[in-house]
Amino acid sequence: MTPFLFKERLAFIYTLGVYPRINKVYARLPDMLPIKSKHVDYFNIASLKLSEKKRYNDGSNKILIFSLPNQDYGLGDEEKFKIYLRLIDSFKNKTVIIKPHPREDSGFFDRFKGSKNVQILRKDRIGENIDYFEFEKIINFSSSVIIDILMTSYPRKAVYTIFMKENSELAFFKETTCIKLSELQSYNFEN
Repeated sequence: MTPFLFKERLAFIYTLGVYPRINKVYARLPDMLPIKSKHVDYFNIASLKLSEKKRYNDGSNKILIFSLPNQDYGLGDEEKFKIYLRLIDSFKNKTVIIKPHPREDSGFFDRFKGSKNVQILRKDRIGENIDYFEFEKIINFSSSVIIDILMTSYPRKAVYTIFMKENSELAFFKETTCIKLSELQSYNFEN
């Protein structure tokens, strides 16, 4: 919808505004806005993906991981590498596709080039343009792309959000399967 409303696709809007004369807010998931005013009407912006009517394929054997830039959590390359190794090892008989974050050093993923079950997408590819229904599971690290995924009929429990510190208070992350980083080592993705 944003190309029609704003003449370009907006990936992120930080603030909707607090001007007292605002009486209508349009959002992709208005029910999940953390703070609402009694004097404002909230309207849903319909997703273009909803009209596609796709079916979830839980046997696709493809896993999508939306990565995170090191600077977001102060991670070193070795710590981050271990997180990805753990995720890849969790899906040995599946194809793991990693979508690097646009702010991320894509050279980091050169380490995985020899892995036969790992594919790395170009970091300039827009996450919201990926067909989510190609994947059995989607894993992210508190990514805003979750808003777009939740707008489709993709099953919410097949979306895994890994929290680096503690769970988020944002409602849309709670709609996914939440995992603390400290629990990742023993987490069973097959259940």
